[in-house]
Amino acid sequence: MNKALPDFRSFVQKLEQQFNEPITEGMEPATIFRNLKEWTSLQALIVISSFDWDYGVTFSSEDLKKAKTIGDLFELVTQKMGGQ
Repeated sequence: MNKALPDFRSFVQKLEQQFNEPITEGMEPATIFRNLKEWTSLQALIVISSFDWDYGVTFSSEDLKKAKTIGDLFELVTQKMGGQ
C-alpha cells in the first residue's frame, strides 16, 4: 500500500508523538534535532522505527547522520516515499 506524502505540519505532529516529553524548543524546518534536550540515542531508534511504521520508508543510521535539521528529515522521508 502506498502512503500519501506528508505535509511538513503533519510530519512534525507525528514526529512529536514519538517523544515521551513535550518538545519545549519547538520544531521548525531549521531546528537541529540533535540539539533538542529530549534527543537521545534511544530516541533516534524510535524515530527511525516510526518512519518505517508511519511512512513505509527505511532509514539507516547513515541517513540519520547526514540529516542535521527537522527539514532534512522531512526531505529524506518524502524523497524515500518517491516525492521530489
